[in-house]
Amino acid sequence: MSFFMINTDKANSDTHEQEMFSRPKASIYGNVTATNEAFFDMKKGDMVFFYRDNVGVVAYGFIEQDVFEEYNTTPYEYAHPLLNFHILEEPLDYESIVGKPMGVGACWKRNVSKLGKYVKENGL
Repeated sequence: MSFFMINTDKANSDTHEQEMFSRPKASIYGNVTATNEAFFDMKKGDMVFFYRDNVGVVAYGFIEQDVFEEYNTTPYEYAHPLLNFHILEEPLDYESIVGKPMGVGACWKRNVSKLGKYVKENGL
């Protein structure tokens, strides 16, 4: 199992976070760039943490299938359906997930990142 962090982009728009949480899915929108290319490494069973800028990790779930879905919307959307999706009652900070601090007032600069060896056991 691999671990990923995806930015909900709530700071720019409530819409994407609402869409991902209402129909549990991990999504990226628009053009594929270096900030979101890790999305295509997600496989069935991988764990995805949802990070809201300046708040922390607000939800998590598990990738349902290896194949992602594409939607010809504006902006274009790529989505991985999720299983066992949970919205946290209290956000977790970055350090709780990866075991090292991000920095005061920091924002998650990548839309999707593979966390790899940095994830620590946290009882989720």
